[in-house]
Amino acid sequence: MMAPRSSFSGRASSRDPKPKPSASGPPLRGTAASNNIVKPLPEPASTTVIIMVSALLLALGLLATRHVNGVPAPRPEGLQGDAAAAAVSCTSQGIAPILSSFPQAGITLTLERASAVGAGGSFGEGAGNLGVPYPATRLPAVCAVIVRVRNATDQPASDFRFGLLLPTASGAWNGRFLAIGNGGFLGGINWPFMASGPHYGFATMSTDTGHNSAGFDLSWGRGRPADLYEWGYRAMRGSVAAAKHVTQGFYGSSPRRSYFTGCSTGGRQGLKAIQGEPDSFDGALIGAPAWDTKHLMPWATKVGKDNLRSDGSLILDPTDTSVGGPLDTLRRQVSLQCDGRDGVTDNIVSSPELCVLNYTTFTCRPGQVTACLTGEQVKLVQTFYSDYSLADGSLVHNGMELSSETELNNWASYLSSPAVANVQYERNFLYNDTTWSLSQYSEDVVRDSRRVNPGQASADSFDLRPFRARGAKVILYHGMGDGLVPTRSTTHYYNRTREVTGGGKGLDDFLRYFLVPGMGHCWFSPAATNAPWMFGGVGQAAALAAVAGAPAEFTRPSPPGTPLFRSDPDYDALRRLVAWVEDGAAPEVLKAAAYTAGWRVARTRKLCPYPRKAVLVDAAREDDEAGWVCQ
Repeated sequence: MMAPRSSFSGRASSRDPKPKPSASGPPLRGTAASNNIVKPLPEPASTTVIIMVSALLLALGLLATRHVNGVPAPRPEGLQGDAAAAAVSCTSQGIAPILSSFPQAGITLTLERASAVGAGGSFGEGAGNLGVPYPATRLPAVCAVIVRVRNATDQPASDFRFGLLLPTASGAWNGRFLAIGNGGFLGGINWPFMASGPHYGFATMSTDTGHNSAGFDLSWGRGRPADLYEWGYRAMRGSVAAAKHVTQGFYGSSPRRSYFTGCSTGGRQGLKAIQGEPDSFDGALIGAPAWDTKHLMPWATKVGKDNLRSDGSLILDPTDTSVGGPLDTLRRQVSLQCDGRDGVTDNIVSSPELCVLNYTTFTCRPGQVTACLTGEQVKLVQTFYSDYSLADGSLVHNGMELSSETELNNWASYLSSPAVANVQYERNFLYNDTTWSLSQYSEDVVRDSRRVNPGQASADSFDLRPFRARGAKVILYHGMGDGLVPTRSTTHYYNRTREVTGGGKGLDDFLRYFLVPGMGHCWFSPAATNAPWMFGGVGQAAALAAVAGAPAEFTRPSPPGTPLFRSDPDYDALRRLVAWVEDGAAPEVLKAAAYTAGWRVARTRKLCPYPRKAVLVDAAREDDEAGWVCQ
C-alpha cells in the first residue's frame, strides 16, 4: 500500500533552525540513601505508598528557569515586549479569524472552543474524551483552544482535532512551541500531558490522533483507512502545522524554536515526524519508542500464541504472582544471576548483555511444584527473551531484556488471554476480520504486515541526516526494565541510524541515547528494584505528583525540574535538550533519582550516553551519583 498523498507542509516555521552558538508497583520504597544526599520531607500518614496514577494522567517534567552549572534554562521572558504578549483576545471572535487565514488550499480549520483559564485552573473535555478523560491541572494563565482540521487534499481525506494551550500572562510566552505525543492506540487530546508545557513558557499542543477511543481499543481502525493514517502520522503532522499557525496569529510572531516530547507511541510519533518532516522540530525528547509497529504487533501476537496450549489454557499465567510461583521465581533468578554482572550488587540489572541465564538451576525437578518453572515454561520464557526472526533469517523484532520481567503488568499484555489484546491488530488493522483467531498465526502475518504497514505508522527510516543538517537534536532514552516495548528495539534503531549517518561523531553530534537501568516503561521502577528513574523524562514529574499523599514538593508545577533537585539541570532531560539546541551544550550525562516511602532520596545515579555506562568508582558513595563516572 502506498502512503497517502497530503498537502500539509512541514515548513510551518519561518525561523532559522540552526542553533546559535554561546558560552509500576509502588516506586517510592527502597534503602535510605547516605546522609550526603538524603533530603528529608514531612513523612506521609502511612509508610505504605499507594500509587493512584493512570498512564493517561502522566504529564511532562517541568523546565527550570534558573541558570545552573553554565546551562541556561529557557527564559520565561523569551521574546521581549509586545512580541511575547497575546495579539488577540482568547475568544471565538479573536481566534476564528486566525483559523480562516490558514494559507493552504483545501484545508479547513474550525474552532470548537476558546477558553481563558486563570492561574491554578484546569482544562479538559471530561469523559467524552475517551482516550484521556482527565484535564490539564495546575495551569498558569492560558488560552485553551480546540480546533478541528479537515484536509480535503489528503487521499483519503483527513479529519482530526488538536488542543493548544497558549500562555497569556504578560511576557509568559518565550517564543517556543511544544508538541506532546500520545500513548498506545488511544484517541483523544492528551490534556494532562500538556499541563506542564505552559510552565516552560511554551505554546503547547496535542492531537487527538484522528479518533476517539480508549488506549488499547483498536476497533476504531477496522475498515477505516483514513483513521489509520491519522493515527499513523497525519494527525500529528497536520496538527503541528495548524497549531503553529494559530500560535503565530495569537502572538503576532512565529515560534522561534519548536520541540517535541513523547514516550512509547509518543516516541514513535516523534521519530516519524523528524524522519518525514525534518523541518517540524528543532529538538525531540523521545522515550521508549514503539517505532516499528508493523513488526512489533505480529511479534506480540506470536508471543500470545506461544503461550497458548492446544486446549486453550495458558502455559504461563500472568495473574499468578504468588511467592514461589513461576513469575516470582523468574524475577528472583534473574536478579540473583544477573545483578552483579556490572560489578555492583544493588538490585539493579545494569548489564543484561553480560548475563547468560542458567535455567537448569530453577527448572522443576520431578515432584517439585514451587520455586521453579516447568520445562514448558522455560521454553516460553527463552522465546520471549530472544529476538524473533523468520525462517529466512530476517529479523522481525527484538525480544525482551533480562529484568523486564519485573514489570509484570506490562508482560501480562502479551501473556494474557488472547481475547484481551493479542488478536486486535490482525482483526482491526491488518485483515479487517473480526473472526481472525490466534490459531491462524503464521509467518505470513509478518509478511502481510510488512506489505500493508497499516496507517504507514512504522517510523523505520534510519536516515536522519536531513534533520541533522538543520542543527536539530535528539535525546533518546529507554528503561532497561521495560516490560512493554523491548529495550533492544531502541538500541537496534540507534545502531542502524549510526550506520546510515556515518557513525561515531556523525551521530553523537545530534543524537544521544541514554539507557536507564531498572526503569520500566517510560517511568517508575518496581519496589524491589527501586532504581533511579526520575530525570525529567516525559510524564515522570506528573507520575510523582499523582502518588497518594505526595508532599507539596512533589506536586507543585513550578519551579520545574526533578523534585529535590530542581536547581540541577542534569536532572531535567527536556531542559538539557533545549540547552543543546540553543546553546550547543551537549548532554554528557543525565542524572536520575529514586525516592523512599518517606519522600526522601533513596539514591541517585548517572545516566550515560550509549555505549558508555555508569561505573562505580567510590564504593562508599554507591547511592550517590557522585560515586559514579561514565566510561
